Amino acid sequence: GTLLGMIVQAVSGQSYEAYIQQHIFDPLEMSNSYTSRAEAAQHGLPTGHRYWYGFPVASELPFDRGGLSSGGLSASAQDMTSYLGLYLNHGRHGATALVSPAGAAELQRAGVSTGLDGVSYAMGWDVGQVHGVPTVSHDGSGFDSHANVVLIPDRQWGVVVMENGENSPDEFFGSRRMTGIANGVAAMLIGEEAP
Repeated sequence: GTLLGMIVQAVSGQSYEAYIQQHIFDPLEMSNSYTSRAEAAQHGLPTGHRYWYGFPVASELPFDRGGLSSGGLSASAQDMTSYLGLYLNHGRHGATALVSPAGAAELQRAGVSTGLDGVSYAMGWDVGQVHGVPTVSHDGSGFDSHANVVLIPDRQWGVVVMENGENSPDEFFGSRRMTGIANGVAAMLIGEEAP
């Protein structure tokens, strides 16, 4: 993610922050999304947490601008619906095409096996299944936050689960729990029982 952010800056001639604001946040009308943690905090970003022995502890970390493209953006749940809609609507947001239909499909095309059973990698997405229904998903975390997205393109549904806490090394309290929640909601949407 960090290298991609540097490529975006080099090719566009803009800072990563300006590029994201101009080409993603503004066209998708994501008015409660930020490239600055300080600005996000002024607009309601909750304090992040790290889990210690299963208990969440508030963290006060410096903002890592260099890592912004690999996990430093902030968005509200409402704004994330606009972002997910871009992928579910073939690169369009309302009447605006941000990505061509062919480009949107390419972003979600399974390219390389991840080594996990039935999961392939596609331009930042994991392509797999929930109860036999094709899904496109991504999870990401910062030191003190975590998010999971699951798209069910055939049914035009998307799930986003965001947490102001992170504990990936812990298999019970960490990102696997978050992935389980997102996949469980996706399972319920398709009429199956959540694990």
